[in-house]
Amino acid sequence: MWLLENQGDVFQGRRLWLRPGKLYLLGRTASEPGQVAISDKTVSRKHLTVQVDAVAEGDGRNPRSRSQITIEDLDTKKGTVLNGEQIRGQRRVLAREVNEIQLGLCAKLFRIVWHPLVFSFSFTNKELRNDPWTKLRRDLEQLDIKYSAEP
Repeated sequence: MWLLENQGDVFQGRRLWLRPGKLYLLGRTASEPGQVAISDKTVSRKHLTVQVDAVAEGDGRNPRSRSQITIEDLDTKKGTVLNGEQIRGQRRVLAREVNEIQLGLCAKLFRIVWHPLVFSFSFTNKELRNDPWTKLRRDLEQLDIKYSAEP
């Protein structure tokens, strides 16, 4: 699962889980649902979007897969720096597991980090007759939580 972290006090020491299939807006004001407010005058009101794609069917059983995440600077005055590269007015698909983001000249750096989460299950022969994988896929896969069966 993808987590949004901040070196400053934006989340009061917590991390924000970026749910697959959702769009997040980072900016100076929180006027819309799903918007993360950052108190810094160099951050635009609507500065950056973070789009987390839905999980592809079957990816819950593949521990190496991860949902695709795309960030877009909304053509801001001060821009956005992603992993040391200025991306003003551009979109980028994140390829790294750890991505550092600076909004404007804000000293509070953000990180979008991939934290793999895998649940391991062991089923009896009786449980396997009822196909427990269907429920697991329905409950866990779209959360980008991986699952496997013990041998």
